[in-house]
Amino acid sequence: MADNESRYRGLEKADTVVSGILHLVFSALFVVAITYAIYEGYLADDDEFVQLAVYIIFFLAILTWNHTALWFIGLGLRKQQTMHTIASGIWLHVFSVIFAALVVLAYSENYLIQDDAYLQAVINLILTLAILTWAATVIWLVQRGKPDLIRLAHPAVRYVVAGTIAVSCISFVILLLLLAQAYGSYLQGEYSWGYSVVIGIAALFLFGGAWHIARLARPRFMRRRERPFTRRGPRVLYVALCISVLAGAGSLFVSIASQSAAPVVPYQFTLEAGTSNTSVILLIGDGMGPAHMDLGRVVEYGPGTNASYDRFPHETTVSTDNIEGGTTDSGAGGTAISTGRRTQNGRIATSPDGQNLTTILEIAKQNGYATGLITICQLAHATPAVFAAHQSNREMYAEIVADMVSHDVDLLLGGGWSSSYFGPHVASMQAAGYAYATNKTGLAAIASTPALGLFASGNLPKFQDYTDASAEPSLLDMVVKGIELLNATGKPFFLMVEESAIDWAGHANDPVYAAHEMIMLDKIINHTINLAEAPGAKLQVLLTADHETGGLQILGTGGLTSPLPNESLPLAENIARRTNRTNEIQVSWSTGGHTSTEVVLAGIGPYTSQIHHANYNIDVFSLMRMAIEGKSGPVEPIGFIFQPVWFVYIAIGGIACTAVAFATLYVRDSKKQRPSI
Repeated sequence: MADNESRYRGLEKADTVVSGILHLVFSALFVVAITYAIYEGYLADDDEFVQLAVYIIFFLAILTWNHTALWFIGLGLRKQQTMHTIASGIWLHVFSVIFAALVVLAYSENYLIQDDAYLQAVINLILTLAILTWAATVIWLVQRGKPDLIRLAHPAVRYVVAGTIAVSCISFVILLLLLAQAYGSYLQGEYSWGYSVVIGIAALFLFGGAWHIARLARPRFMRRRERPFTRRGPRVLYVALCISVLAGAGSLFVSIASQSAAPVVPYQFTLEAGTSNTSVILLIGDGMGPAHMDLGRVVEYGPGTNASYDRFPHETTVSTDNIEGGTTDSGAGGTAISTGRRTQNGRIATSPDGQNLTTILEIAKQNGYATGLITICQLAHATPAVFAAHQSNREMYAEIVADMVSHDVDLLLGGGWSSSYFGPHVASMQAAGYAYATNKTGLAAIASTPALGLFASGNLPKFQDYTDASAEPSLLDMVVKGIELLNATGKPFFLMVEESAIDWAGHANDPVYAAHEMIMLDKIINHTINLAEAPGAKLQVLLTADHETGGLQILGTGGLTSPLPNESLPLAENIARRTNRTNEIQVSWSTGGHTSTEVVLAGIGPYTSQIHHANYNIDVFSLMRMAIEGKSGPVEPIGFIFQPVWFVYIAIGGIACTAVAFATLYVRDSKKQRPSI
């Protein structure tokens, strides 16, 4: 007996020393990281949310350091248990307060409600963990003062806890599989290490589950001396994490199941007589939601007036959700528009199973059309890329550029002469007959297609930064010249024009930036509608967006006093007036990312009278295809695709089996312990 007691004392001392060393090392690394962050200026951020997160990390570093100091002071005074309890209580209490403050800030900034079901699941997980951590801290402190106040001695508790852990492990695996299916395309190339991180997190979580279940099922497994309530913190926190996983995964499962009940089917538009050889101009405002359009209208024309887009005779709104039902990016959103098929975020005109999807530009070329892509971003960016490339990841720029070059697009105007983009291909394209321009003067001098214009190493300047002396052509300059060159071919043509910077303005939550870019798009809309209304024109013009960015809302325009812009004024004066007017408008943003807000689909010309039947962004493709070859729907049929809802069914089955198994074990053990009569 004495030997056992001595062995237990030795193990406890070793456990204390090892734990203390780990705490010291961890704290030292934490403080070193904080010191480095201060030196690099990372502790000061303009974003209020980021700043609070930085402060939380800073406080945790200090508290962890203090915890370690108290640990060793207590060890030296032979009051280790008391000091450990005090330090742990303080640490957990302050941690919970900070976590709650973070939740309050997130709520005030509208971060807690998201359109993306996957992001909402992660938020629900974190929110639940915050609440449970707070509750656990309160219970911890109450239990220290009144140990008998909360007693969970009922035999069923052990099975409930074990069952909760097992069910959460199943849900966690399914949650990771769903996230991998939805966003796995981002973890390629230089980010492939992300898979190792995910696998490591999953392995650690599952190991923790197996350990706690083993200890609950067999208390003598890896037995240690009886510990007071204050030493059961790891299990309490792990169970809290398990419940949080269930909350997050559960919300995602419900969302996926509800979405699967209403499958997305493209509308079958009807053939219209006399529409063969119709030219198509597709205008895409990247990140443009209805509020962005209203902002541009109010700034340029005033409240209660009409902008150029109001000239479209037919208009509706369409959903932009990706194939998982989540918030799209420009890869998936653009692919839906260019191919008529929904896909996963990050993909460029490819299906979730890697199949190349035929684009509207490819259909136009097959039907003898001239083709063109115009943008103010670098040309290998997601939106232009989805019309003339096929890749699994939007970041694969070298491969995307090679695809676009091989497509022999007649007109390519935008940015991207850097060696990372089109730079290595310029010489070969010139040798193949492409006229090449790098500035506004060079563009004006091009007389025929094929034509390549690269006016920046990457993206072109903001519209608000242009002057009369700017060497770069504006987007309007490129559109006017591009249409002139395509018309000169004598063929019908397909042209995609992207106003890229509306998206960047939304990410930056910058209303001035957004207003200027919307006004540029407004001028292009006006020009193309004029062409469509010309006598004898056979031109379809469509306006839409791949998604909305920023969650923009206009709160009030009552403070508008600055004068309206006027085309008779110098460019610099109009830019200043637009900036002043925008600053007088009250706006709000709900996020710095994309949202699932429905976007406008408007049009003029053949088939646009049927726009009101469109419900999804995939219907944009069908409208264009009808104008080009009189067919509706995607080229590739929607075949077998592993649907996310099947993962939900697997999770439900696993959870049901687990519940039955633990209920059976409890009944069996209860019978064993029941006294015989």
